[in-house]
Amino acid sequence: MKIQCQVVSASDLTDRERDEMFALMGRYFDNANRDLFEEDLAEKHWVIQFVDQRKGVVCGFSTQMLLEHTIDGRAVQAIFSGDTIVDPKCWGNVRLMHGWAQVVLNLMKLHSSTEMYWFLITNSYRTYRYLPLFFCEFYPRYESPTPDWASRLIDVFGREKYGHAFDARTGIVRGDNWQGCRPGQMIAEITKERLVDPHIEYFSLRNPGYIHGDELCCITPVMQHNWTSAAVRVVDSVASSHPADMPISTIVPTAF
Repeated sequence: MKIQCQVVSASDLTDRERDEMFALMGRYFDNANRDLFEEDLAEKHWVIQFVDQRKGVVCGFSTQMLLEHTIDGRAVQAIFSGDTIVDPKCWGNVRLMHGWAQVVLNLMKLHSSTEMYWFLITNSYRTYRYLPLFFCEFYPRYESPTPDWASRLIDVFGREKYGHAFDARTGIVRGDNWQGCRPGQMIAEITKERLVDPHIEYFSLRNPGYIHGDELCCITPVMQHNWTSAAVRVVDSVASSHPADMPISTIVPTAF
């Protein structure tokens, strides 16, 4: 499958793209609700899309928005990743992370003096594994307890986004209308074999309700000092396709 990844403004999505994104969600999740889907999409700033170039249809997407707070007199921002689903045929395609890196790099240039983090919620071990792959420090993690600064950020952003559905004690987002995977469509099931990975084992212990759609809240600094070598390779690849002298006054949707 030949895939194109593109970053588009959420407000510029066509009706067809919205239909294809919701159909993809409904294929794998129970209780997919169109009104809730549209409500969630309305608050997002950007959408990273995977497009099957042969069929011309959306085969994966991740919604993104920028959160801003002042904590102890410090300006703090977080890139929040919302609804994310990718057809299993596209798994392992690094271009999704390229699209996310494009958003991050633009925001870092626009807000170079502000602390910036990634606030990630996930019910998939595959998404959680992005954290140790691309970042040196992230929380929660199996190797060490979550420090106060990270707990506070998770609490601030979790309460802002999900209110009473956010459990500050566990760092889990739950909800009566939350979407669990359809029977027979567990696209990221944690098998006994996968539990040999300590990150996956930890994720399953921290979020045992993942199969029902419970989301684990995570935080990581996205500043350059926190990048792993894998992240540097992704950033270099994205930067090479976007000239350093390109004027950046907004997030410009770009296909690559």
